[in-house]
Amino acid sequence: MEYTEIIRKRRSIYDLGDKIDFSNEELKYFFEDILNFSPSSMNSQSTKIILLLDEESKKFWEKIKENENAKLRPERYKGFHGAKGTVLFFIDMDIVNILQEKFPSLKENIRLWAYESSAVIYTNIWNGLMGMGLGANIQHYSAFVEDYVREKYKVAKNLKLVAQMPFGKILSTEEEKEKTPMDDLFKMYGGQKG
Repeated sequence: MEYTEIIRKRRSIYDLGDKIDFSNEELKYFFEDILNFSPSSMNSQSTKIILLLDEESKKFWEKIKENENAKLRPERYKGFHGAKGTVLFFIDMDIVNILQEKFPSLKENIRLWAYESSAVIYTNIWNGLMGMGLGANIQHYSAFVEDYVREKYKVAKNLKLVAQMPFGKILSTEEEKEKTPMDDLFKMYGGQKG
């Protein structure tokens, strides 16, 4: 599948299943490659991930469901809980702090760039999963589960949980969302032949 075709097909898939045609070992190598080859600001490599598969992923979503403040919709929970796995994304704040001290005039930018670097990895993973015929979505339930994750997986205090991505077999897809007209999104100047 060509990359632009992957981008066209990629969307938030919430109805996910755990029966996929890839082994856990193949998934491990896929995620390692994404982390290894995705660019990061100042080559900081500040994004870290924990991959939860099978029962570990299910336990994670059960923990979120226990927290009434999370307001997890039942139909979404079904897909999150039914997924093959969940990727937990972290930013290493020690790396951010070191770079901020080293480059004080860029302090605010360095923090933003760390989040942008994470977004590059989310996108690469998401598109890569779509290229494998798998669906995913990105969630932000960190506030409801960070203490549990920190304790359960022995996560260092310098790692800030920023997002979660359940993924798995696509059981059904959402309708395509309305797109803003391209003229409102994109302009081009120069390059005209004449």
